[in-house]
Amino acid sequence: MTSTALLLIRHGETAWNAEHRIQGHLDIPLSPSGIRQAACLADRLAGEVIDAVYSSELARAWLTAAPLAERLGREIIPDTRLRERSFGVFEGLTADEVSARHPEGFRRWRERDPAWAIDEGESGQQLIDRVLSAL
Repeated sequence: MTSTALLLIRHGETAWNAEHRIQGHLDIPLSPSGIRQAACLADRLAGEVIDAVYSSELARAWLTAAPLAERLGREIIPDTRLRERSFGVFEGLTADEVSARHPEGFRRWRERDPAWAIDEGESGQQLIDRVLSAL
């Protein structure tokens, strides 16, 4: 019986990460720090046996995966199911802004109920189901 190891890697830093803004499905590229993080990731994993590199099509994920894929001589396989959670009306806002503009939604979000969906976004359970369908 053969086994498969799955390596899950979060994208490098974006300017919005540094500002504590919610990104969701908005396509925010890596910051200079995130680009350096992606290069360090490629250096760290260069000696590993990695058969495939998958990424969402969002720039921050793609740009994180690109140096590693290049180092390994692999093409990146795009899969939209690997996008992070859709945060709907929260996208582009900080937690303080969400709290002020959407107080009930903010309270529900902080409760971490996987069944609750953000207005115009998705629930945590929908995210889990979507990502698992990619595996």
